[in-house]
Amino acid sequence: MLRRIGIARKLRGVRVTVITQVTELGVGGGVNEGAVLAPQSVARLLLATATLPDMSLFRRRSKTPEAAPAETRDPVEVVLRYHARSKHDFGRYAASLGFLDWDNQPDPFRRFEGAPRLELSLHDATCDTDTGERSANPSEPSFDALLTPGTVAPRALDAAALSRFLFHALALSAAKRIETSSWFLRVNPSSGNLHPTEGWLILPALPSDGSAQAGASARDTPTARASAGASAAALTAPALSHYAPDAHALEQRALLQPEFADALFASLPEGAFLVALSSIAWREAWKYGERAYRYVNHDVGHALGALRYGAALCGWSLRRVPGVSSARLAELLGLDLNDESPEAETPDLLAIVFPAHVESDAVAALTTWTPPPDSALAPLQGTPNALSSEHHPWPVIAAMEEVCRDDGSPRTPAQPAEGDPELPGQLTSPPAAAGHDDAVDLAASPAALVTTPPRDALATRIIRARRSAVSMDRTSRLSAADFFRMLAATHPSLAPAPFDALAAPPRVHLFLFVHRVDDVAPGLYFLPRHDRALDEFRAASDAPFTYDTPPGCPPELPLVKLHEHDARSAAARVSCGQDIAADGCFSLGMLAELDPALRTEGPSVYPRLYWETGLIGQVLYLQAHAAGVSATGIGCFFDDPVHALAGLRDARFQSLYHFTVGGAVHDPRLMDEPPYAERDAH
Repeated sequence: MLRRIGIARKLRGVRVTVITQVTELGVGGGVNEGAVLAPQSVARLLLATATLPDMSLFRRRSKTPEAAPAETRDPVEVVLRYHARSKHDFGRYAASLGFLDWDNQPDPFRRFEGAPRLELSLHDATCDTDTGERSANPSEPSFDALLTPGTVAPRALDAAALSRFLFHALALSAAKRIETSSWFLRVNPSSGNLHPTEGWLILPALPSDGSAQAGASARDTPTARASAGASAAALTAPALSHYAPDAHALEQRALLQPEFADALFASLPEGAFLVALSSIAWREAWKYGERAYRYVNHDVGHALGALRYGAALCGWSLRRVPGVSSARLAELLGLDLNDESPEAETPDLLAIVFPAHVESDAVAALTTWTPPPDSALAPLQGTPNALSSEHHPWPVIAAMEEVCRDDGSPRTPAQPAEGDPELPGQLTSPPAAAGHDDAVDLAASPAALVTTPPRDALATRIIRARRSAVSMDRTSRLSAADFFRMLAATHPSLAPAPFDALAAPPRVHLFLFVHRVDDVAPGLYFLPRHDRALDEFRAASDAPFTYDTPPGCPPELPLVKLHEHDARSAAARVSCGQDIAADGCFSLGMLAELDPALRTEGPSVYPRLYWETGLIGQVLYLQAHAAGVSATGIGCFFDDPVHALAGLRDARFQSLYHFTVGGAVHDPRLMDEPPYAERDAH
């Protein structure tokens, strides 16, 4: 865990509005991976609060939006009120505690004391990636080829394959140290490096191959030692297990009821299993207050993307199951939806992991699959550890968790709303590329822009080397080819994976600030991610944009230039004054079709929109590293000023997440150490 940083404690005496800005701006206000806030940075922030630049061209809100109690309002109205309430603006930040309570910093690792635990083999998870080049590791896929069907032969489902899957999805990726402070990074990034997301597996009986080691739960207590003997058989019976990333281990929470297990796995493709995600919002709310609900769901999307890439490394695919209600998922995971404690854990999503060679008709059927209705779990094992000794209540987050629960009745691909975009990977015909005359030839090469020219970097190295930049160098440039390839990788019709994992039509589009891309003029750009989005954006925006096709842009990529100018100052200003949004090659805001999605699909779509932004962010992270640059998610931005820049005056499009890509500035004091050194030593 990150040790306490004294400077934040010293700043408690400063007025709350200043400290709120400091805590939000730790690193990008988004995916902060534990960087120390230098004293000179705090001084700049304090000065900035007294001398904010002239922003008169942007609209301001006159007052803080009032709360909307869930029991007295329409659920969609509750969501819209929360969204307005949790916005940042030049005159105010969303409500937060106002300082960092280091004494109650949440434990980033969930443990179930007394549950049987199996440590997964690190040897089976890793390969020789010292060079990072496929030429030295011919059995390993390149990153560019990883998501291309047929690249990796499906592995048999056993402990070794599970270890590889989780090691490249939810595991620790590094230990960081600077002077007396230390912390862990993970393969899946998280806002503030606080990691509210927990991973779960529902597995059939697996063969015992010796690649998992039985042991006590994460802490060696008498209760844990007493249960250790049961661990030897933990994979040989169908069970629900929690993934413990700090130990790269499975904690068995419960055996499955035999009748349920038989019916469950008989209804799935051979070799398939279930993976689930849940969230503990307190971990984010500790730092970010009411806006934390947004960040929690960013992280779910990042984790879903990481799971999709990890599955591909095993020759597997992954699809979220839309038809499972929050109540049923809670039952499957042994969680309590009525838990009103500060550390309540909320079920997020259930997904099926299956061999990638499964026939397309069978894959399509998975989107309407539901688990058997029988009772699922035998008695639960283990007691969850406490994350903090004291808590500050955030009732608005609990209200949002309740109102956004999924009732299990989604629209399926066979029941689309009129004009609704198609699901990634299930397009019935190539869509016309908005702003271009040519259509996308999906049959020839659905990801041609992403994989040409090929690069030799290993997928395993790119995935585990992902880091969040703390600042950008203001000089690095990106080639036009890499820029277009990166954007193509975010477009579901050009690169269906990993967006096929979400099993939902795209509703998020990219509003770009281009700064340093060769042969691409600086300015504002827009990338629609389905073929009707450009017309919808033009109808919603009253800005006098030009909507030009950028010279050299591949005809398959529906990118349009809105306005050519130096966008660096605007990018930094709307990103809470953070230079990192201006100092890279480009940055962007992710504009979601908020009001149309809520009116069509109801409140449960709200967190899913953030999942989609997290998926996009995960793609951008890995594409940036493959291109030799870096990236960072930005959660702190001034919402309505972003909309004003885009000419948006209502809730048809709302910015949910920002991102920046560029050359990172590396701190020579920061040491990078192996994440599982204690296990390696044994």
